[in-house]
Amino acid sequence: MSRARGLHAGTLIPHGRGNPQARLDLQQRCILRHRLHRRSPYCAYCGRRVSRKRSTLDHIRPIIRGGRDSGANLVLSCRDCNQSKGDRTPVEWCLAILRAALALQLRALAWALLGIRP
Repeated sequence: MSRARGLHAGTLIPHGRGNPQARLDLQQRCILRHRLHRRSPYCAYCGRRVSRKRSTLDHIRPIIRGGRDSGANLVLSCRDCNQSKGDRTPVEWCLAILRAALALQLRALAWALLGIRP
């Protein structure tokens, strides 16, 4: 029986049919990615068209946060979005992007009000 890391560092959870956290094997992942790409070849997050080679499967709710490795929790995404999202949920990821953009705009506004050039 294969084993994979559990939710807490150092704990191992055996994976199998009866385990709700059972991981998809490589062949199942490839088939699912192919089907998702055939249905809609666009990144679920940024909407860009993604080639089959550059597409990745991303967990909507990360496994480390209690998500499952199942078709209902997986979406097609580009590598940039998948790496940027990391282990956050889509809502947390979007809020982080918005916070960063707001910080840049506030900094530019402060520079304009103070007459400082960046």
